[in-house]
Amino acid sequence: MNGIRQEKCPLFRTPRRWHVLFTVLVVLTLVAGLSGRHYRYHFIWKYMEWHGDLYDVKAVPNSPMPDGVIPEDWKEHSLGCMTFRLPSELMPQKTNHTDMVAFQDEHRKIIILCDPIGEGFVELLDLASQLNPAPTTVPLTVPRLHLECFSTGADEFRWSMSPKDVQWHTFCIGLRRLIDPNKAVSTESFFRKDLDGILLFSEKNVCLVLQSTSSMNGGLIWFIAKDGELDSNWVRNVSRSINIKSGPEGVSPAKNSEPNAQTDEK
Repeated sequence: MNGIRQEKCPLFRTPRRWHVLFTVLVVLTLVAGLSGRHYRYHFIWKYMEWHGDLYDVKAVPNSPMPDGVIPEDWKEHSLGCMTFRLPSELMPQKTNHTDMVAFQDEHRKIIILCDPIGEGFVELLDLASQLNPAPTTVPLTVPRLHLECFSTGADEFRWSMSPKDVQWHTFCIGLRRLIDPNKAVSTESFFRKDLDGILLFSEKNVCLVLQSTSSMNGGLIWFIAKDGELDSNWVRNVSRSINIKSGPEGVSPAKNSEPNAQTDEK
């Protein structure tokens, strides 16, 4: 019987075969464990992609905001640390906030919020600076972080990505879902010596995100079409007329990341 069993199962002929089998199993177990450790962020992303409905987040095309000339007859206004110019036909409207103003005419409305970047977003910028796999010395501002998020799509994920790249991919897509309620279809950005900004174009409105390059002073501006479509050149001219004063010394944006975009010095 023993001879028959050994003939049918040659693996059991010698104890050495058991040693070889045990060694192979140990190696396979170690490889599987190391692979699981390497791909843990990949599996986390796949889970979030489907359970967080992130699979349909597409990259949005970005372009530099075109140059233009601000009309000379526009009136200058100020709100907190911000100054801007608007057409005279836009009439001021009452708001319930001291750091917010609104203007409108028959066809369009603009809402302007001037406020320092909140503590929560400051922490978010710090986290983004730590996660970014390609850090630089260019300060990471809120507009630059928006550009990173809007230029990233869920379909860019690859299993060959490094764990650091997957972490950054997951962060950008997850944050994009939170900051894009109007489903922007395109963006335009400008990066001056004193001010960073990004325009988020949606079907019926445009949102402008701003931050001083030397402080945490910033703002949000909503351009809303009451009927028809917004005049993109009007939106751009208002955007280029804006100036934001720097904040207290020592308060500056997080330094770590530069998105894949241009830097315009004006």
